[in-house]
Amino acid sequence: MDAPPVAKTGSMSGSVLPVPDKARRMAAAEASADRNMGGVVRPQKGGLVMAALYRLLVRPVAPDLRLHDGDTIGDLRVVHVPGHTAGSIALVREDGVVFSGDALLSDKHGAVLPPDPRLAHDRAQAAASAERIRALHFRLLLTGHGAPASA
Repeated sequence: MDAPPVAKTGSMSGSVLPVPDKARRMAAAEASADRNMGGVVRPQKGGLVMAALYRLLVRPVAPDLRLHDGDTIGDLRVVHVPGHTAGSIALVREDGVVFSGDALLSDKHGAVLPPDPRLAHDRAQAAASAERIRALHFRLLLTGHGAPASA
């Protein structure tokens, strides 16, 4: 059986989740599409080593669908949360479940951790986006790494 179509939050990392069957290919956030690893701007995570790895391992991807803040895909609302990457997004369900991707992380017990400045494309935006996600008053937060976090 074929794997279901997926939408990926962020650029290289983030939460991968099934989307409705009518969505056959990947969706990408507007800002992420503009800097798509193979573009002019590269993330500043780790300096020269990371830049070299990106050049060797990552190929440009053209999105089939550009998502903007406030758009919906299936029953998920898109929230632009730049910082970890320029195009990071969170996806919000009406029942209070939030998929944050790498914009927020949690530990193995579900305690939400502040954004790691060493892993941020833009530290100030990462901090502001973390606050934006917290302000969503989630019931359940599914981060890019770590255990689910409850409100």
